[in-house]
Amino acid sequence: AGFVTSLTGRIIGSKLPKASTYTPPAKLELPNRLPVETFAYAAFQTQTKMTGAELQKLLLDQMEAADPRSKRQAEQGLAQMEQALGVSMTKLIDGLGGEAVLAIAAPADISLDAAMLAQGPQAAAKLNMTWVQQLKDDTEYKRLAAQLKAKIIPSVREANLTEDGPGFALTPRGAPLPVSLRVKFFDKHLFITAGGNTL
Repeated sequence: AGFVTSLTGRIIGSKLPKASTYTPPAKLELPNRLPVETFAYAAFQTQTKMTGAELQKLLLDQMEAADPRSKRQAEQGLAQMEQALGVSMTKLIDGLGGEAVLAIAAPADISLDAAMLAQGPQAAAKLNMTWVQQLKDDTEYKRLAAQLKAKIIPSVREANLTEDGPGFALTPRGAPLPVSLRVKFFDKHLFITAGGNTL
């Protein structure tokens, strides 16, 4: 039992990109491929006619219009991140495919009540959140995953890292909970999941 809600809105204003940069609405297929345990999802069209460089400039210009200091801070932070990880934000944007979906799953017999929530960290094993992003080009995303595995994640003492091809899995160190965070690449899609291992 459940319901499906579809929302349509109009966003207007002089600060938005030109109409020529938008692509016509496309049918979103990723929600149809989610597992039966999914009880909530939000699907998005991520296709645009703007290049990564154009979109980055638009966002930075919007920040400058709101607060000139925020643009400088964002540019510095972006440059530091790109230098530390050896990836390009514009190439990441250029690699995006046509759609994405954020889904939440749980076993069919779960009861989302105060008793379950009182279990604390154990409750996390009964839920799973997944982001699936269709990719035109997964090269920069695989490079990012490799850099995270090599440079950032090893410094996180609370997590164990397990290689999974170009992706990886993180599990809690110390208290063994049946939960993990996983990054996986499959058929030009990026999967980021967090929660119960069974799901």
